[in-house]
Amino acid sequence: MAADETTLDLGIGPEMIEGLEMLSKLEGITDITAMDGPLLTFAGRLVTTLDSVSGITRVDVFECARGWYLFFVPQQPENWAAAGDDLEGALADIPDASCAAEVRAALRQAGVLAGSAGGD
Repeated sequence: MAADETTLDLGIGPEMIEGLEMLSKLEGITDITAMDGPLLTFAGRLVTTLDSVSGITRVDVFECARGWYLFFVPQQPENWAAAGDDLEGALADIPDASCAAEVRAALRQAGVLAGSAGGD
């Protein structure tokens, strides 16, 4: 992957538990190059944005140096994330199975994830 850099607004500071969880997931798959409150700059590129998936306003899908990062922006309460060494691993990190299935279907529709014989 190219060494693109992206700045992401977590919507919450990394000192909060939720912010720390999102930061930890990101640190596991890429290098964070700058932090300024809720703003994180990291090695990765935005591949696509999924709108209105499973009651979630937006899902930003990033390909990072060592994996994939899915950043969820719900209507409320707080943003959250899923990550994995590959896109399937990031999908498996989504805690709600129905949400994961909807994100998987949206990624297929967007052409990011190829259809597979594997189960959802």
